[in-house]
Parts: sequence; C-alpha cells; structure tokens
Amino acid sequence: MSRLLARSLTGALLIGVIVLVRALLSRKLPRRAFVCLWGAAAVHLLLPRLPAWSLSIWSLWRRLPSTGQAMPGTVSGPAVSGGSAAVLPLQVDAADLAAGQGILFRVWLWGAAVMAGFFLLAYLRGRLRFAGAAPAEIPGVENWQQARTIRRIIRVRQSREIASPITYGLVRPVILLPCEADWDREGMLDCVLAHEAAHIRWGDLWLKPLLALTLSVYWFHPAVWLLYGLAERDMELACDQAALRQLGPGCRARYALAQLAMAETRAGRAEVPLSGGFSKTALEARIEAIMKMKTCTKTTAAAALLLCCCITAVFASGGSPALTADPTARLSQTDREAPAPAGTETQASEIWYWPCPAGNICTAAFGRRVHPVTGQELVCDHVVIAAQKDILAARGGVVTEVAFDPEYGNTVTIDHGDGTQTAYGHLKEAAVAAGDGVSGGQAIGTAGRTGMATGDCLAFWVYADGQPTDPMAYYPQLTAAE
Repeated sequence: MSRLLARSLTGALLIGVIVLVRALLSRKLPRRAFVCLWGAAAVHLLLPRLPAWSLSIWSLWRRLPSTGQAMPGTVSGPAVSGGSAAVLPLQVDAADLAAGQGILFRVWLWGAAVMAGFFLLAYLRGRLRFAGAAPAEIPGVENWQQARTIRRIIRVRQSREIASPITYGLVRPVILLPCEADWDREGMLDCVLAHEAAHIRWGDLWLKPLLALTLSVYWFHPAVWLLYGLAERDMELACDQAALRQLGPGCRARYALAQLAMAETRAGRAEVPLSGGFSKTALEARIEAIMKMKTCTKTTAAAALLLCCCITAVFASGGSPALTADPTARLSQTDREAPAPAGTETQASEIWYWPCPAGNICTAAFGRRVHPVTGQELVCDHVVIAAQKDILAARGGVVTEVAFDPEYGNTVTIDHGDGTQTAYGHLKEAAVAAGDGVSGGQAIGTAGRTGMATGDCLAFWVYADGQPTDPMAYYPQLTAAE
C-alpha cells in the first residue's frame, strides 16, 4: 500500500505538469501529443518499477542542497551503558500494523474490483448487444474499404442498438454504424469512417483499456479521474485532426455538421466504455477546435515529439540507480578495521546512543515479519524508527560512506573500529562527509523520507563483522512500552 500511495504522489505531479502544458499549448501542438503524454502517465502509474535516469526530477531534487544544515557537534541524547537509565522506545506490534494497513488494503481492493467490474461488464454487455450487427450495406462503404491506407482488415457493420458510430475490437476491429443516421447527406459517411479509422490507426482501442485499468487501480485519486476524462477528450480531438488532414481543410464545415447530426441522433442514449466514438465528448469544444485547427507542420510535430520525450524522461522516470544495495557493501577490510580518530569515544565503546532523540516508535522490527500489504514473509535486516529532527551517531567512529540508495535514500555508514558498523537511511540530508570522525551522540544528519518512504523515519542497521544484527540487542535496558 505504501508503494501505491508513493506512486500516486509522483503520478499526481506528472498529471499536473501535463495539465499545465495542455492549458498553455493546446492550440499550438497537435492533440496526439497530449494523448501520448496521458498514455505515459498511465504507464508511470502502473509500472511496478520505474526505469532509472540520472536527469529525472527525483534524482535532481535529491541532489539539491537543503536550506537547513545540521551542525555537527555533541548532542545530549539518551545513552545506554551498563546499568544506566534508558529511554524507552515504543515498539509497535507488527500484527497491529498489519491489521491497520490490511483494512486499507481491503478497502482499496474492493474499490478496484468494483471499478474493474464496471468497465468489464459494460464492455461485455455492449459486445452482446452488437453480436447481431449485420454488415453495412451503405453505398460507399465497400469503396472506402478498398481505398483505405490501413493494412489491417476492418469490418464495417450496422446496428439499431446505437445512435452514433463506435469502434471496438483489439485484434479484429469493427466500425459499427447506426442504422438511423442520414447516410445520404453529402460527406457524412466519409467524415465518420475517417474518424473511426484514426482511432484504429493510432492504437486508441488499446489505450482505452489501459486508462480504464489505471482508473480501476487508482479509483481513490482525483488526479487520475482528471487524467481519464481529459485523455478521452484529447483522443477524440486528435482523431478529428487526423480525419481533417485526410479529408482536406475544405471539409471543416461539413465535418462539423456531421458532428451535430450525430449528436442529435444519440441524445439520451448510453455510451459504450472502452470504444472509440465519432460524437462522444464535449461537442461544442470539438466543433470550436475543428474550425480553428491549424496545419501541423514538420517543425510543430518535431517540437511536440521533443516535448513529449522531455516530460516523460524528467517526470515519468525514476531516480538514479542504486549506488550500493548494501550500505556497508563497499567498505574495504581496512575501513572496517580502521581505528577511530582522536576525539571520538573509543574509550566508551560500550555506550550506545539512541539515534532518534525526537522519536521512539519502531514501526518495523528486525528479523522475519509478515508484510502488512501482501502478506508475504520477509526478512528485515534493520529496524525502522519514526524519526524527527536530528539523527545521532549511535557510537563514535569514522564515517566511511555517504551515499544515495533508491530504496533507502540518503545513507550514512560509520565504522566503529571494533568490527561493528552502523548505517542510517532515509535521511533528508547528511551533516557529515566520508572520512569525518564522529562522537557518539553527535548529529550526523536530519530525519527525512528519501528513497521509498512515506513519512519521516530512520532505517537503522548494525553490522557485526559484516553480518547484520538486531540493533535492539545493543540496548539491553530498553523495554517495549505496553
């Protein structure tokens, strides 16, 4: 559930950028460019893992210096040494977390099932209604089929169950024409067939199920509803432009009249989801766009392609690849055995400072646990602590690495000179650099949510001779609050 919510936030930013570009450039760029952007947004929301790129906005944002700077220095914090007093960390039961997030997961699953069921049943109902459609016997259809430039076989049929033309069928596309339309009107048939053929040629019949799937998964997200509505409208406008390019600019008035005629015949009739249609969306806006449509030059097409590539690459891709999967994996043996420099607390090697003075809620424990969303059993080699403000070094030592990991965000690794290392992840920023000597209880960074985190927290590792160990074992006086 956390990854779904995190992806919904990045998707909202991408959708917002597309809406802004659409508002500014809708009269200057071909509508097909915006259809491509809506498709990229849908893919961004549905992909389980995004392709990484160093120029992604998420990579660039993580590299920006933060306005706040944690000043290195000794910070008084809780320490555990022998029998001294201890600050009690509250450890949340994994079963309680699983129950809470499990409820949210079930609510989301029911909503997704209802949405997907609606689209599927509506589509199947439409196909059943159209099963009895007969081949079209309208003069001019056969000539159009012979002269068309699309290589795929397209069947043209007629039905009394519809009031305006629609197109359906992923593998074997069908253009379904209403029986009640006035096909004797000059140019009516040519306008309709050109529009419906554009849906097939540009792959809109594949994009519509993708958009329906996206809306089913993100039914709770207002921005995705906006994506679905605007994508449907832009698809129809893009097919209008494609049809007029084929018919010629002198056919604008005739094409607009055909739109009005179809709108009159379909008044009060139900739509068919997942299908293309000649007169399905925002009639007034479509006629206005038809009459004001400009010729798409090669320069305009190239600019639209470049814009689509830039927006997709910057806003739809993920962050830079991992620098290291294990925060301590790049430590050499010399680094692991390096003694702490002067000024560090090598003499107080048994003192362990709690790394989160402003947070004591452990949201994930070390060892095997059940994933609260998938129910899969996982092995967690660290603990996760709900954190705020400064993050402290658990002990004195040498900073061996300051890096970024796509899962754990900004990480700091410290070698303590006796075979133990500690690592700190999800930091907003690091206040130390590789090679710095630090004291136990010194601020080494600030709490954040970099990487895959939905709130400010700290991922805290303890390694003994290179093997992960339970960090709570180094705080023997700490007991879980009831």
